[in-house]
Amino acid sequence: MGAISNDPFTLARFTGFYKAIQSAGGAGSFGMDATSTPFLNELLASWLMMMASFPLAGIVIWGIKDTSYTEEKTLYAKDVVDEKARGSTDDELKVVQEDEK
Repeated sequence: MGAISNDPFTLARFTGFYKAIQSAGGAGSFGMDATSTPFLNELLASWLMMMASFPLAGIVIWGIKDTSYTEEKTLYAKDVVDEKARGSTDDELKVVQEDEK
């Protein structure tokens, strides 16, 4: 997941999305067990979800490019706090970030 971006804020959002999907899958499996779903139906559901996830995983895998620390600017929360403490506005921060690219 760390190869998707150098931005910690973006990575935190991707991680939150991943954990939400993971938790929803766990809740679904416990729900299927709680309603006494036949084991064959559970097996088929898990295989169908796996087969549906392969194309989506392929899109992610082939869509990732190598990260470059020279091309991408990594902005940490401390930098944002320091800039705001100096009285910079959000628009000025965007201009500075674009100039550094």
